[in-house]
Amino acid sequence: MKDTIHSIAHCVRTVSEEVTKTKTLRNRCIPVSLVLRHFLEIAGYHAVIAWGYFGARPHSWVMCSDLCIDLTATQFSRGLPAVYIGKLPLSYKLVRAFVPENEIVMVHANLHMLKMAEKIRGRVALVIPNKVK
Repeated sequence: MKDTIHSIAHCVRTVSEEVTKTKTLRNRCIPVSLVLRHFLEIAGYHAVIAWGYFGARPHSWVMCSDLCIDLTATQFSRGLPAVYIGKLPLSYKLVRAFVPENEIVMVHANLHMLKMAEKIRGRVALVIPNKVK
């Protein structure tokens, strides 16, 4: 389980950096989390968008089972990993976890995220070939 999640997460992170042309993914936590959640769902995982705080700063990430998956924590510090998968860190405060009702509308409303989703689709197909069309 964790290997597939890890592969999808790294794929989403890599393409997010390519499309946004930034290594920190500053102010991209919601769209990146939406795209990550989308591909985890395609792979058969139940994932939700988590909204809360990193320290005192508003932040979003993905929760999948008991795993916190954060691809944008680097916006807060260069010392943080580009892909974090593990227990919810103490510096995070979860306020709300939800499944977005208009996820596709939100992703398609942002041209960068649409490009990102299309690039990721091909790469994720290598990880979960029977599920991505």
